[in-house]
Order: sequence, then C-alpha cells, then structure tokens
Amino acid sequence: MLAKRGATELCEAAAVLRQCVGALLHLHSRGIVHRDVKHDNVLLANPGTEQEAAILTDFGMCLDLRKNHIVDCKVEMKYDGFRRGGAPIALAPEITLPKPGPDTFLDYSKNDEWAVGMIAHELLSKKEGDEPFPDMEHPATYTDAGYQDDSISEHCKPLVSGLLKVSPAERLDATEGSRRARALQAQLC
Repeated sequence: MLAKRGATELCEAAAVLRQCVGALLHLHSRGIVHRDVKHDNVLLANPGTEQEAAILTDFGMCLDLRKNHIVDCKVEMKYDGFRRGGAPIALAPEITLPKPGPDTFLDYSKNDEWAVGMIAHELLSKKEGDEPFPDMEHPATYTDAGYQDDSISEHCKPLVSGLLKVSPAERLDATEGSRRARALQAQLC
C-alpha cells in the first residue's frame, strides 16, 4: 500500500504521481476506466531503490468501454443499483451526485484523474490528515474556490488543483496531468 510521504520526499511523491497518471494514460488509450484509483490500490515495487515503481492494482471495478460499446465514457444510469465505482471518497462529483433516471449518464472521462488528485493532495500535503475540501462527506459542496491548498507547496499546486477541478471540463486529463507530473518531478528532483 502507498504510504503518505513527508515534505522532504516531494521528489519521490512526484515520481509516484507521474507513474499513476502514466498508468491512466495506458488504460484510457485502451478504452478502460479504472473507477477505483485510491491509495490502497497503488503499490510500491522495489521501495527505496532506483527501481522504485508505483503499480496501479485491483482492476475489479474497471469498465471496458469498447467491449461494452460505451461512447464518450458516458454510462447510462436508468436505475438504482449500478456500481458507480470503488471507494466513494475517491469518486469525482460527476459520478457520486447524479440520481438515477431515464436521461442520466455518468461521465467517467476524468474520474480516474480526480482520484489521482485525491492521492496527490494527501501525498503532497504538509499536514497529516489535511483534506482537500471542507466537507468531504458531501461532494455537492465541493467548489474550486473551496479547495483547501494551504498545505500544498507552490510548486505542486498547479498539478494537484488541476486534477481536483470540480468541473470535468476544467480538470486535467491524463495527458496534461502526465506532462505536469513529469515537469514537477524534474523541478523537484
């Protein structure tokens, strides 16, 4: 399981985030959304060595968009009972908030990026237990202005806040997230 990093380990945390976003790029290029990206599902191989690598695991909630003929990452949700994904705390607001109905679709296009943003906030926060939004129990209260980035270093804020944009249209996608994570790692290392 991925452990929280101290402020002195920002370089290693940036490497982990780069690898996580890289895993999303790989999955998304194959039409797969993970839907359960969280700390418990990121393992470190060869910790403390030059070969340390973040490995995304637990594909039990994955959704193969191509196999299921799903267009634009939008999944129809007519009825209650559809598993939206794994840990609710790691799901984006556009996944947790919609109510089932005949014209309801869940847009998974940037849900995995949101989840990496939640990991990024925790890894890069200078304070233990710091949460990104004031009321984590109620995603309807999340706003970009309400994002609490006080404990995130200035170098890291563009990546983390970009992954945690409440509107999926404004949120970083895996391509831009990967570019920014690489740049952050280069800057910090």
